[in-house]
Amino acid sequence: MRFAWDAMTLLAQQQQASFRNMGDRFRAETVTIDYGQLSLLAAFVLFAIVGLWYLQKRSSNQGDEGTDSPRRLFFDLCRVHELNREESKILWQVPRYLNLADPASLFADPTHLVRAVRDAENDDYRHRLENLGVRLFGTLMFRRHLTHCPH
Repeated sequence: MRFAWDAMTLLAQQQQASFRNMGDRFRAETVTIDYGQLSLLAAFVLFAIVGLWYLQKRSSNQGDEGTDSPRRLFFDLCRVHELNREESKILWQVPRYLNLADPASLFADPTHLVRAVRDAENDDYRHRLENLGVRLFGTLMFRRHLTHCPH
């Protein structure tokens, strides 16, 4: 045990000399720039940024559905048009009822929604679909389609 203590004391005495001059590198008159370390730091930061960007892109492309999903496109369009969950649910029923291959086409062609309004079973549902049609296509355009489109 005594040997370990003597070894630590000897080591501390040797280290003490190097601790005295430890702050010399931080004085203004002795400052130098190590370009090798600076370029290594820049390379590390660049690598970290590119790595984080890659991980973010990879994780955003991986969802429960692929990027070519009609369902995902439909709900993205609902979000962009600021439709709440209930309105999105009502609108989601329309392409299923009309057997549309692409549910998102509901946002591009008002005739699909006009057909659903005309075929609505009750007045409350019809009124909700009309309000959604006005929000998506504007009052004038949707009302014109509602009155002029053939049955």
